Amino acid sequence: YSHREHHQDTVHRALFNTIADHLADLRSGAPALADPQKRQAQIDYTFRKVAELLDIIQTVPDPSFDLLEMLEDARSDYRLHLWIVSATGITCLVLLISLGICAHRWIFTPICQLHAGARQVAQGNYDVRIRVKSSDEMSELAAAFNQMLARFQMQKEQLDQQVRERSRQLVQSERLAGVGFLAAGVAHEINNPLNALSLTAGSLQMRLEMLLDNLSEADRKEIREDLQLMQDEAARCGRITEKLLDFSRADTGERNTYDVTAIIQEVASVIRHLGKFRDRQVVINTDEPVYAWTNGPEIKQVVLNLVANGLEAMEPGGELHVQLLESPDQIEIDFVDTGCGMTQEVIAHIFEPFFTTKEVGKGTGLGLSISHRIVRDHGGTLEAESEGPGMGSTFRLRLPKKAQSMSQRAA
Repeated sequence: YSHREHHQDTVHRALFNTIADHLADLRSGAPALADPQKRQAQIDYTFRKVAELLDIIQTVPDPSFDLLEMLEDARSDYRLHLWIVSATGITCLVLLISLGICAHRWIFTPICQLHAGARQVAQGNYDVRIRVKSSDEMSELAAAFNQMLARFQMQKEQLDQQVRERSRQLVQSERLAGVGFLAAGVAHEINNPLNALSLTAGSLQMRLEMLLDNLSEADRKEIREDLQLMQDEAARCGRITEKLLDFSRADTGERNTYDVTAIIQEVASVIRHLGKFRDRQVVINTDEPVYAWTNGPEIKQVVLNLVANGLEAMEPGGELHVQLLESPDQIEIDFVDTGCGMTQEVIAHIFEPFFTTKEVGKGTGLGLSISHRIVRDHGGTLEAESEGPGMGSTFRLRLPKKAQSMSQRAA
C-alpha cells in the first residue's frame, strides 16, 4: 500500500463525499416540489446541483488507468521475483554440483584410494603408497597410512634379513657340527700314527749318529736335516690334530662375569710386543668396563684370533679399530680393519674348517672355525662383513650379558 495509492484513496473519498452531500441536498429538497410556490426555485436549485454533480463527476479519474498501473507494477514485481527465484535456484544447483564435485574429490576419491591401497597391502604388495593432493584430514590419513607401510616394510625387511642370517648361521652350524664330528674321528685316527712316526724318527736319529762316522759331512748333514724335517712335520701334524680335537670338543668351560674391555686391552698389549705387528696399531674406542657372562680364556682366544687376522690382513701402518657397544641384553664388539677385504664367496666360507686365504704353510684355517664354535656355545654370534677386495673387513662379535638357558642358546 504505497503513498500514491493512499493519496488516490483520499481524493476519491473526498469526491464521493461531495457527491453524497449534493445527493443528500437534492433528496432534502424533493418535498418542496409539491409546493407550487417553492417548486420553481427548487427546480432551479436542482438544476444547479445536477450541473455541479456533472462537473464533479467529470473530475472523477478513470479507474482503468489505476488498474493498468497496478497491473504493470504487478508484472514488474512478478518479473523481479521470478528472476530472484531463478537466480536462487541456479545458485543452489551450482552449489549442489560443486559440493558433489568437492565431496567426490576430497572424500570419495581418497577413500577409494585408501581402499585400493589396503587391498594391495592385503595381497602382499608393501611398496604401494597413497597420493592425496589436499591438505585436510584425508591427506593426514594417507600420510599416516604411508608411514605405517614404510615402518611395516622396514620391519619386514629386517625380519627377512634376520631369517636369512639365522638360516645361514643354522646351515653353517650344521656344517661345522658335521665337520667337527668328522675332524674328531680323523684326529683320533691319525694322532697315534703321528706319535709313532715322531718317536721312530727321534729314535732313528739317535741310532744313526753312531753309523754316520763313515759318511761324508754333506751326507751326514742331509740325513740329519731329513730326520729333523720328519720330526718337525710330525709335530706340526700333531698340533693340527690337537686343534681339530679342540674344535670338536663340547663346551665344558666355566662361565662367569668378565670385563670384556680388560680382555681386549690385554690381547692388544700382547700383540704390540710381537715383532711382525709392531708397525700396525690396535685402537680401542673405550676403556670403560663392559661385562658379559663368558668363559674368559675362551673369549680371549676368540679376540686374539680376530685381532691377529685383522692385523695380518693390513699393510704396515694400518689401524685395527675395536669398537665396543653395550645394550641391555648383549654387548657388540666390532673389529674393523683397513686391509685387503673379502669377496662374498670368501665370506660365505670364512668360518669353515681348513678354509684360509693365507699363503700355504702360514695358516691351518681352523682359527675362525674354533672362534665361531666358541661364540656359538656362548649363545652369541660372529659375523663377517666386507664391501669387497681392498675395502677392509669387519668382524662383528655379539655376546650375551647374562647367563642363558639351553633353550635360549638353541634359539
